[in-house]
Amino acid sequence: MRNEEKNLRGALIANAVFSFISGLLFMVLPQELAQLMGLAYPDWLVFIGVGLLGFAIIILLLLFKPRLIPGQVKAITYLDWGWVIGSMLLILIDPLYFTLKGLVIVAMLAMVVATLAIWQGKALGRL
Repeated sequence: MRNEEKNLRGALIANAVFSFISGLLFMVLPQELAQLMGLAYPDWLVFIGVGLLGFAIIILLLLFKPRLIPGQVKAITYLDWGWVIGSMLLILIDPLYFTLKGLVIVAMLAMVVATLAIWQGKALGRL
């Protein structure tokens, strides 16, 4: 396996791990996170958590293939950018919806996801 593909696989593994851990936390601690973030409906966090676990599983299935398919990696990267844009829209459209800690959590998650998307994009460009 070439170094370029190893780098891309590393980015995807990091994305899958981050998505899995985030999803698990959203599912296991929805009440606590909702209170911390100022959310009235913790069930939304469970819903998002299930989606993140599914996303992590899709990435892992992609990683089990002997060769990565660029179009599938692009789709993962586009979904990451969708998360980032959605997070920023949440913050910009109604910043008073969240507590200050909630705003920080949303922004930090978006920054991690943006970093993963950049890493994946650059690694994909080097294949």
